[in-house]
Amino acid sequence: MIVDPVEQGGIKIGISASHTVGNAVNRNRVKRRLRAVMDELLPALQANTDVILLARKPIVDASFDDLRKAVSELLMRAGLLTRN
Repeated sequence: MIVDPVEQGGIKIGISASHTVGNAVNRNRVKRRLRAVMDELLPALQANTDVILLARKPIVDASFDDLRKAVSELLMRAGLLTRN
């Protein structure tokens, strides 16, 4: 995850899944799932932040609950979640 605090402009989220994640079907599935997790967490995110999530291979086999938990913990460690 790459985080860039900005002075204004709201929250921007980017998701990247390289060829190491798998074929196009797996990459798109991973990006859809990460987008869904971020949609759930968006109201609790700190304002004026740009976030880039970089998907790695183990994410393909993760359940949605595991994915939500991992992203939440990552955002909390970065100090971006205002509430959970």
